[in-house]
Amino acid sequence: MRTKPYHKDWVRRFVREKDVGLTRAVLETLAVVAYRQPIAKREIDALRGVDSIRSIRALLDRRLIEIAGRNQEAGKPMLFRTTRKFLEIFGLRDIGDLPTMKELEALET
Repeated sequence: MRTKPYHKDWVRRFVREKDVGLTRAVLETLAVVAYRQPIAKREIDALRGVDSIRSIRALLDRRLIEIAGRNQEAGKPMLFRTTRKFLEIFGLRDIGDLPTMKELEALET
């Protein structure tokens, strides 16, 4: 559910929010999809070094990623991309608003 920010206190009185935080593995998978989209599960697994099926399912269930089609390589694996909901939740106008590697590295120093 979404509401205007100035209504949040009133809405909280009537609706109990469930913390639906994302685990580190799910956030890592989401970042890989966001920066490399469209991307196949095999590529996600290779970048992360572990099987990502549970994280992908969690992101699909939360509608943060969606199937973007199929790759033309052997087996025609599904490709994933982020959704409009992803942009809304993270306050982005479009995928180009994601921070660059230089911006992320500047935050570390």
